[in-house]
Amino acid sequence: MFKERKFALFTIVVLLISLLFSGCNAKNTIEDAGKNIKQGTEKVSEDAKDIVSKIKDESMGYSKDELKKELAKKGITLEKQDTTSPYFSVKSEDYKIVGGSLIIYEYNLEDKEKIISDLKTVTENGSVINGTKINWLKAPHIYKKGRVVVIYDGDDEAIKTNLKEILGEPLLG
Repeated sequence: MFKERKFALFTIVVLLISLLFSGCNAKNTIEDAGKNIKQGTEKVSEDAKDIVSKIKDESMGYSKDELKKELAKKGITLEKQDTTSPYFSVKSEDYKIVGGSLIIYEYNLEDKEKIISDLKTVTENGSVINGTKINWLKAPHIYKKGRVVVIYDGDDEAIKTNLKEILGEPLLG
């Protein structure tokens, strides 16, 4: 009987010690996760500086209606999609276009800082925007002109050339 109690006590002590050590590992794991998140956030911020530094157009006058007119003049047809892409702080208009999709965001005239803030959330390869991991169909090409931000997820060279002529050099892609 004494041996049974001794064995039970020994078993309890071993379990308590293993729980204690696993608790330490959990604490370390949580701390490591916190460090990884902080490093990831800093990396996104560093990557975004490259995108924001490429902005050449500081005006806010250009609108999505002007963009649509210029695309139509070049013979580019936009097929409106029912979906939206909530990557930035303003609502998007999503279109099917040759070689992929086109997402248009239009900001208010006074939202210059909001555009910069939104663009700062884009990683250097565009795989994460505003903390959201995105699986692009092709490759994202991001443009900014006036108060319009455009993402072309596609690979059609003619579309990319036309977008560059209309919107300027891409910030990404």
